[in-house]
Amino acid sequence: MPSTFQSKPVFDIRPNWEEINNGQLDDNSFDAGGIGLQTPWKVTTKVRRREKLNLLLGTRAEVTEVRQWILARGTRRDAFWLPLYLNDYGLTQDASISATTILIKNIGLATKFEYGQQFRYLALVNFDKLECYEIERVEDLGDEERITLTTGLTTALVASQTTCCGLTLGRLADEDIEFEMTTDGVARIALNVVELPSEFDGSTTS
Repeated sequence: MPSTFQSKPVFDIRPNWEEINNGQLDDNSFDAGGIGLQTPWKVTTKVRRREKLNLLLGTRAEVTEVRQWILARGTRRDAFWLPLYLNDYGLTQDASISATTILIKNIGLATKFEYGQQFRYLALVNFDKLECYEIERVEDLGDEERITLTTGLTTALVASQTTCCGLTLGRLADEDIEFEMTTDGVARIALNVVELPSEFDGSTTS
């Protein structure tokens, strides 16, 4: 599992999801219950999204892992990659190791890709791996779309066992993050993440 992608850390902590709330900064919002659910896209002039991740941590080890990850950010201004953990791009075909193309259901990504950074990265996730990739181009094939990656697949892709989701560059929105301890070793936490604008190219932002 990668600790970094393009020199920035990746949020690769996957405890039990209580729920995932994901929306854009307008009247569009939606809820989902976990890995593998479809995510509706809505294109607006507001390209910066906010993600709210409600995590249920079931052991002291998970609580410690999340605390250490937050402390390692140093400040809410530190950028990191956030896989959305939703099945944004429905895979339609397996692919071999080192392959540079993958096929997904047609969701209009070929058009959305032109809107900028928000649609130019993806993650391949299952319970054994998390792999991050940059998209080079997207072709409309009718019922499917072909995504060409800038690098080949690190491992073979099994479509039925993999969630293909959006990957966004963001930062924590809160200076202080509270853990709600429900029982010994069990805690709830909400992480608010703000997507960074496409012109962002440093390690911090205002």
